Order: sequence, then C-alpha cells, then structure tokens
Amino acid sequence: MALTKHFTISLLLFVLIAAGHYKPVAAQKYSVHGYIREKSSSESLPGATVSLSDRSRGTVANNYGYFSLMLKQGQAQLIVSFSGYQSQQHTILIKSDTLINFYLEPITLSEVVVKAQRTDMAAKDPNRTILSMQQIKQIPPFLGEYDIMKGLALTAGINTGSDGSSGIHVRGGTPDQNLVLLDGATVYNNNHLFGFFSVFNPEAIQSVEIIKGGFPARYGGRLSSVVNVS
Repeated sequence: MALTKHFTISLLLFVLIAAGHYKPVAAQKYSVHGYIREKSSSESLPGATVSLSDRSRGTVANNYGYFSLMLKQGQAQLIVSFSGYQSQQHTILIKSDTLINFYLEPITLSEVVVKAQRTDMAAKDPNRTILSMQQIKQIPPFLGEYDIMKGLALTAGINTGSDGSSGIHVRGGTPDQNLVLLDGATVYNNNHLFGFFSVFNPEAIQSVEIIKGGFPARYGGRLSSVVNVS
C-alpha cells in the first residue's frame, strides 16, 4: 500500500514538472515566393502587392517583380494587385517553401469620345484689343478731333509719353517699336503737327486692332506692338 502511494506521488510530481517545462511548439513558417508579371507580355510588374485576404501580412514586389512572403503552414488566401490591372485571389496550401508566379491582366476601358465646340480665342486674348470708331467717338476729342491713337492709349498696358503726344508706349516700349499698318501697308510716320495728331482720318476708319504681345511672325521688325488700322 505504501509502495502504491509512493508511486502515485512520484507520478504526480513528474507530470507537474513536465507541465512546467512544456512550451507549445510554434507553427512552422514557410516561404511563398515568385514573380508577378503581365500576362500578355510577361513583363515584370515592380511595385505589385501580395497580401493575405485579411491584410494581416503582405509584401511588395521589387524592381524585378519578385516577391517573398513568410506564411504559416496550412491554407492561405492571397490577393495579388497592381495599379491598372485586375486583382486576383488565389488559395494555396502551404506545406513547404512554395514557388508560385502570378500573371495579371490589364484593365481595359471602353472608348471615350470627347466633343467640344470651338470658341473664338481671339476675342478672349488679353493681348489683343479691337476698337470700333463708335467706341473711339465716345472718348472726349482733343481740340475737337477724334484720334484713334489716343483712344488706344486708354486701354490697359498703353500710355502716352507726354501730354498731347499721339505716340503710344506699349508696356514700356518706345513709339518707334510699334508696327503701324493701314489696310496691311506699313505707316512709318503716324502723326503730324509736332506729334499732337495722328495721320488717320477718323471718318475713313472702320476699326483699329492692337496686338500687345504674342503677335504672329508675319508682323516682324517690331518689339512692342502691332497696330492694324482698317
């Protein structure tokens, strides 16, 4: 009886000691690795991502499209994605180091047709101003005479050098840097009476256009502006 009791106590002590030294064995992990490529050309897709479906673990493919991910033994559901390509889901059974390659297909968009109406950009060009004689005649005349050059001097970016002068300075330029045209012909001297009046007869003028910048190449030889009188 004493022997049986002694054996029972020894067995209990052994079980307790064994339980104290027991450590659960961690689940074995294996490497899941491979390449991510485009399906049609087999080109590598650097930056593509591979992750578990619950997003708990994941990785990004390197410059060669290669990825490597350490996962626990068992079944895993992987999501492979890349910008501009259709995402894929794969369920794999991991028992050892696994080599697997993924081939993604690009997202194909339907045809997009863009239509627009052409607008007159010249009317919205801040460098281009067109004045009719009706507009010029609304400006108070100088000594009873309507002057188209003085009318232009009232627009933005243009001023006169001195009081009474018909020469215009466009954005800091001098009067001789302006190209003045009358129906396409160059006017070299556009004023008279010591510069107080321009040579244009307001009764014979229909409109005047001034281009203060970005004028076409055919208007060469001047720096400041082009004044086209018609």
